[in-house]
Amino acid sequence: GSYFVEYTPGRMQKRLSNTIPSAPGQYSIDVMLALPADGFSSFHGGGGGLTGTYFNNAFLSEPAFVTQIDDGINFDWLGNAGGYANAANHPMAGLKADGISARWTGFIKAPIGEVYTFTLQANDGGRLYIDDELVIVTENNFIPGEGETARKGKVIMETGVLYRIRVEMQDRYSRAAVKLMWQSDRTPLQVVPSFFL
Repeated sequence: GSYFVEYTPGRMQKRLSNTIPSAPGQYSIDVMLALPADGFSSFHGGGGGLTGTYFNNAFLSEPAFVTQIDDGINFDWLGNAGGYANAANHPMAGLKADGISARWTGFIKAPIGEVYTFTLQANDGGRLYIDDELVIVTENNFIPGEGETARKGKVIMETGVLYRIRVEMQDRYSRAAVKLMWQSDRTPLQVVPSFFL
């Protein structure tokens, strides 16, 4: 898009071409989003969601059944992979009844720089990675009220920094569910909003 900025040249200015102004004033600039050189396609962290890859097996093994953009991670498949209550939040038709898995990848940013406590609920198992560091591991971790409580992990995050995020879930039988939440001193416990993914 196009933006207006106030510009004042300084000692650190590096002139790359004659198009860079050398006098104070108001100027119009065009801003483009560029993907990283590795071609990572879910470069978001600004409300674009996460890339969800779904597998018709419990082991995250290729080939993928489908890949799509999901607003966030808050799914609950009752009874089998396709049997939601009223079909709410169903990611796609055609998944097996049991023995499915999924992986979400992309970027996350924090609204305020501080320590965030992430909570991962995953039935039957799940993992959360931030910048390729394992933060949470769950096994046989059922939704609260049906067994074990969720697992938590803390991450120090800075404002305006994009962090790589990867969430994995594996379902072996019966109910499949996964939910990623966060909280901090100034952020109440909530599902991570799509605006920050």
